[in-house]
Amino acid sequence: MPGNRHLLFAMTLTELAFVIVFVLLLGAAGHTGVLGDRIQIAQEKLKQVEDEKKQVEDENGGYRVVKQMLQNSNAFSTGGADDNFNKLLQAQLGQLGREKTLEEQTAALKSRLVDQETRMTEKARQLREVREEFDHLKRMKVGQLLREKNNIERAYQQLLEEKKSVETGYEQALKDKDNLTARVKWKGLRGGLGDPPCWFDERGRPQYIYRITFSDSSFSVESVWPPGRSAEVVAISGARQAVSESLSDEEFITKMEPVYEWAKEQKCSLWVEMVDVSTTKDRSNSGRLTVERYFYKNEVRSTQ
Repeated sequence: MPGNRHLLFAMTLTELAFVIVFVLLLGAAGHTGVLGDRIQIAQEKLKQVEDEKKQVEDENGGYRVVKQMLQNSNAFSTGGADDNFNKLLQAQLGQLGREKTLEEQTAALKSRLVDQETRMTEKARQLREVREEFDHLKRMKVGQLLREKNNIERAYQQLLEEKKSVETGYEQALKDKDNLTARVKWKGLRGGLGDPPCWFDERGRPQYIYRITFSDSSFSVESVWPPGRSAEVVAISGARQAVSESLSDEEFITKMEPVYEWAKEQKCSLWVEMVDVSTTKDRSNSGRLTVERYFYKNEVRSTQ
């Protein structure tokens, strides 16, 4: 009996050992299964984090964190299942923290860029306003300078015209003085008889207005007045129009009447050079009388 009890006890211990081993195996198997599920979940979350990280990298200039993830994953090569799971979870949490920090930095950078762009836009607007104001003032100043320049040019031109008028008036006054002096002298020499010449030269000699040539049938009138008397000739009604190569006696008288009237109003006489190319004595006498009716004459020889 004692031997049987000993054998039964030995068998019981063996069975008990098997039972314990079996229970441990079952527990280990269950624990291993739960741990495997937790590792799979962690790996899925890690994959999701990696996808989000890649998207963040694409949106913010390709920030690189793969190296850190690989370094964190190397921690699974050693240690137990719980340690590996904890390390993986910590790596995931750290990665999420870095991504959040990166997003915050990116948002802050974008905000600063927007603020800077806003300030630059405002500065550009202010600069544009300053340039527009400067251009406006420049146009106003240029316009004012141009108006002042035009006013100065007009004033200068007016002064030139006044100077020319004064000079012309002075020259005419000298001529008038010389004429008056010559007329007085002429009257003194002639004893007060007859009107003095209308024009005198600087030596006191009469100046001529025409050279009148008459033939048996016509008169011709040539201008011989001095260049300095051209303006005065214009003032004599019909004086320039009287110049002609051939005039009948009636035409000659008609043209000379207004010239004579002018001299009469001036109380002076116009002088002419007379050329007689007639062939009869009667025509010579009548031609002379016709000329002397309107002018003082100085008879010259024909150049023909």
